[in-house]
Amino acid sequence: MIDIVEDKEKIIQDLKNMLLGYNYTLQDDDKLFDIILPKNLQNLKNILNREEVPSELYYVFLCRCVGDFLNTKYSTNTLNIDTLNFEPMLASLTEGGVSMSFKGNTNQETFSNLIQGLINYGKQEIYRYRFVGW
Repeated sequence: MIDIVEDKEKIIQDLKNMLLGYNYTLQDDDKLFDIILPKNLQNLKNILNREEVPSELYYVFLCRCVGDFLNTKYSTNTLNIDTLNFEPMLASLTEGGVSMSFKGNTNQETFSNLIQGLINYGKQEIYRYRFVGW
């Protein structure tokens, strides 16, 4: 189970490493994750209809936290998206007759696509662990 109290240091370190992939360095005095971690954990609990989030959803949890973090930073005007590295992103995907583009014409479009992908990451994995409520 994901425990943000017991595993907080590991979670923060993993989040720092994910953010480094986008060329963003988390400052040690940044307390935004103190709000984002419990918010996203509770959101997953609500979707799952469970009291605890299984450890198999750890990376789903991390991606959603990174997306929420970057979105919040951008919304509060404390993030310059021009300094982010979008190179690791897949440009487009084609399967059968369906094509999907992830990179936009501008950094703003690419950032929006990235945030939506991170915030909604792992829907299929989440449904696998969902309990049906009666």
